[in-house]
Amino acid sequence: MLLYEITVAGRVDLYWETVRLVRAASEEDAVERAEAAGREGETEGVNGEGEAVVWRFLGLAEVKEIDLDEDGDGDLLDRSFTRLDRYMEIFGEDGRPFGELGERFSRQRDSTA
Repeated sequence: MLLYEITVAGRVDLYWETVRLVRAASEEDAVERAEAAGREGETEGVNGEGEAVVWRFLGLAEVKEIDLDEDGDGDLLDRSFTRLDRYMEIFGEDGRPFGELGERFSRQRDSTA
C-alpha cells in the first residue's frame, strides 16, 4: 500500500493510498521495488484552474504477499493489514498527520483560518 499526499496551490488537499503489485523474489526486493514505484509516482502539474498540484510519496504502509494460481488469478484487494504502526507514524489517532508532516499541516491549516 503506497501512501501519497496531494497538495493543490500549496495546501494539503487529500491523502491517497494505492495498491501496487510487484513481482519480487523476496519481501526485501518487494519493498525496494514498491518504494521505487512510489517515488516514481510523485508528480507535479497544473489543474484546470491553473493551480499547482503536487503528488508526494509519503511511504510504504504495507507489503503483502499474494498467491496467484497458474492463470494469474488470486486474492488481490482485500483490505486487512498488520502494520497499523506505519499508519500511525504518518497519521495520528485523530486522523491528523504526525511529525514533520503534522507540523506542516498545522501551519497550513492555521494560515488559512
